[in-house]
Amino acid sequence: MYIQPDNVQPATAKTLISQSFKKSKELFTTSLILTIPIFSIIFALMIYLYDFLAANEISISTIQDESLSGLSVFNGLLIVSVGAVIMFLLLVNNESERKNQVVFTLKKTVVLLPTVIAATIVYTTFVLIGFSLLLIPGLLLLAYLGFYTQAIVFERKGIFQSIFRSRDLVKGSFWKIFLLFVSVHLAISIIQVTVLTSALMFVDYTNYVEIFCLTLINAIITPFIGTLFNLFYLNLRSGQEAFDYETYEQENPY
Repeated sequence: MYIQPDNVQPATAKTLISQSFKKSKELFTTSLILTIPIFSIIFALMIYLYDFLAANEISISTIQDESLSGLSVFNGLLIVSVGAVIMFLLLVNNESERKNQVVFTLKKTVVLLPTVIAATIVYTTFVLIGFSLLLIPGLLLLAYLGFYTQAIVFERKGIFQSIFRSRDLVKGSFWKIFLLFVSVHLAISIIQVTVLTSALMFVDYTNYVEIFCLTLINAIITPFIGTLFNLFYLNLRSGQEAFDYETYEQENPY
């Protein structure tokens, strides 16, 4: 089992990062089997949605200032959320055989996906409203509400319940979580832009090139980021609630 007693107790950020590296290395190959096809579908749907908006004569300024920017934020948050779902399910899985891990995780991901998508729409809406007021409110909401995925996967919360659950968990450790979320999302953006820009120096742009690059980038970084967010979630609960390894085992729905 990948979640051990030392993962369900108060720990420093440095310890959580170290644990995340270790566990993500163990699950890296298995996660690729799941993330590559799922991410490629998500990116393809979003990119062709952009094309659909343009083909229906929505003005370029409207797309860039509103539709595309909003869809881009949603797409980025959804990829992180789905990645966290996959990694959490791999972490709580007791199966030793890779085939069983993959089948189990795929089935559960499909079941949870509608709730995750709906919650991500709500999360994105709050964040975009915050960004439209000033940058800081958007970043605050990004951190406060960012653990909704874990509440859905592990606590089986609904759309709005998971959002409010995240807010309650983050209250006691806000600045640590704020730094975590801002750093991770900024790093993802920088990596994506760097890789895409580099790729376009050698090949002409097509939707397929963008889908391939974005899928590959996120599939590679998801094991670490997803595991990191999930371990921070367990850490928040262990630091603020009567939540230890025994309680974790009792609550584990899988």
